Amino acid sequence: MIPNTKFNYTNATYTNLLDYFEPHPITSDDDYWATNAIIDELLGQPELSDDAQVYLHLLSMLIEAYDEQQETIPELRGIESSTLQPFNSSQNGLYHSR
Repeated sequence: MIPNTKFNYTNATYTNLLDYFEPHPITSDDDYWATNAIIDELLGQPELSDDAQVYLHLLSMLIEAYDEQQETIPELRGIESSTLQPFNSSQNGLYHSR
């Protein structure tokens, strides 16, 4: 990526996009935020080429994979499991306390 340059995503080919910012597995917060910045640029465009849409999907999958690796499920404390009941019977897995 060339700092402080505007990229034309409307007519971009996949090769152009790879030259501008080469996607790779995200292994650090710096990688995460750099990839996120490109996604923000893409989402801010009025129109994207078909290749840019595919590229956006790829970057989104890399972000999602990193998020899943980093995400921890916090332990619930101070709430008795007996006070949890389904939030809505049509939405399994959603709970609220009484």
